[in-house]
Amino acid sequence: ALLAMGVGPGTRVGLIAENRSEWVITYLAVTCAGAVIVPFDILLKSDELASIMRASEARIVFTSAEYLEKVTRAGAAAGTVKTIALFDAAAAATAPAGSWTTTTFAAVLEKGRVERAAGRDSYAAAAVAPDSLAALIFTSGTTGVPKGVMLSHRNLVENGDGVQQTTKLGPGDNWIIVLPFHHTYPTA
Repeated sequence: ALLAMGVGPGTRVGLIAENRSEWVITYLAVTCAGAVIVPFDILLKSDELASIMRASEARIVFTSAEYLEKVTRAGAAAGTVKTIALFDAAAAATAPAGSWTTTTFAAVLEKGRVERAAGRDSYAAAAVAPDSLAALIFTSGTTGVPKGVMLSHRNLVENGDGVQQTTKLGPGDNWIIVLPFHHTYPTA
């Protein structure tokens, strides 16, 4: 569905929501399609979010009902957002109109099923180069001015591999993640 929506190598896809399974699915789907995920800090004010949307050139933003108002205000100010995809289907009916198309996560999933059923499953064939940009993470560091940190697919895989090698986890283990997913470490 992402590829059918025009998402491909270099496309910037924003993501802002509370920790939830749809957040993880979106992150993985975007990076596996060869596009660039831009996870936004949930604590950003709408003007800060607009600035980062503009700087990152985010074309699609996945969000939840909790952050919809902030995303629409920021999206209008940024001028780059073409699609807002909502994790909460009920919120789509009340989503403010703008220069973007509003869809739901469920509709994106269904579009993927239709594409696959029609024999247009190009997602499995999407080539991802190890050193191509996978994630653009904005962090204020010590200056307070957010800067985009570019992470390649290799960076993410090495981070995940390092966690796997240093953390003994088995089928009966549970892992509590206390940080929001937009932090780099929880997404590895």
